[in-house]
Amino acid sequence: MLKALEVLLPIFVTMGLGYGAARHGRFRAEQVPILNKLVLLYAIPMSVSVGVLRLSRDTLLENVALLLVLTGGLAAVNFMAFALIRYVVRRDLATSALQAMAISFPAVPFIGPSLLTPLIRKESAILIASVALVGNIVIVPFTTICLSMASDQKAASAGTPTSIGASLRNALVNGISQPIVWAPLLALTIVLLGVNVGRTFDDSLALLGQAGGGVGLFTTGIVLQSQSVSLSPEVVANVIGKNVLTPLAVLGISFLAGQGATAGKLAVTASIMAAPIIATLAIEYGVAVQEMSSTLLLSARASILTTGAFVAFATR
Repeated sequence: MLKALEVLLPIFVTMGLGYGAARHGRFRAEQVPILNKLVLLYAIPMSVSVGVLRLSRDTLLENVALLLVLTGGLAAVNFMAFALIRYVVRRDLATSALQAMAISFPAVPFIGPSLLTPLIRKESAILIASVALVGNIVIVPFTTICLSMASDQKAASAGTPTSIGASLRNALVNGISQPIVWAPLLALTIVLLGVNVGRTFDDSLALLGQAGGGVGLFTTGIVLQSQSVSLSPEVVANVIGKNVLTPLAVLGISFLAGQGATAGKLAVTASIMAAPIIATLAIEYGVAVQEMSSTLLLSARASILTTGAFVAFATR
């Protein structure tokens, strides 16, 4: 648990800096969309792409079973959570998609290198890449498409009619055209083709990419200053789902898939706090901003105990 606290401390510090900057008037809420564009259009796509490009084709093929179990597990959790929230709890489309993302998408690309590399070593690179791939090739596009469809539906209700087919088509085009979607796909294609782009190219992208997680968390701090942290039933459900139920689901799927030897490591990976992008997308689309910001902060705090417990289980 001390290791989990050590890794998570920079998250609290960075959000605290954003909170303090907003409190002292150095940043205002109306500047948040500008920071969001930097994170979503440039920093995060570059960061994820570099992580994929630094994997060799042989490493991907050797660990294909591990990759499939983790990506399949997280994707399954995302779609099941969305179906439950949308059709049983009866929340709106955009909020359902964001809540499902909050529950299923861990902040592995940001926290993974610090936590997983010293703990897991050999498989850490493939685990980090697996979450980056499922997040940015499945979960993020699905969420973005739902958010775009909800935005079109809102416009239609305000007097701009849009057919369901046109709304879906617009959402798909909008989702695929986002750098956070096509950039990791392009990187994966390059790796599978066996093309070596060179370390210099990687480093050129990584320079700005390294800012993605930090700027995203700093922006969340600014938002939290203007909106108090909520302890609503939805936020509590998000945190329990992300920090406890998702890693337990991945643990079960690992055993069922015959990956019992690495099940604990997969559960640790899935137990990492909610990804900061949930707050970034909430701000970008103006949906459930307080809920997603509160979920992010409380998930990070709870991770000290929950991720610590899964680390203890994996290293017992």
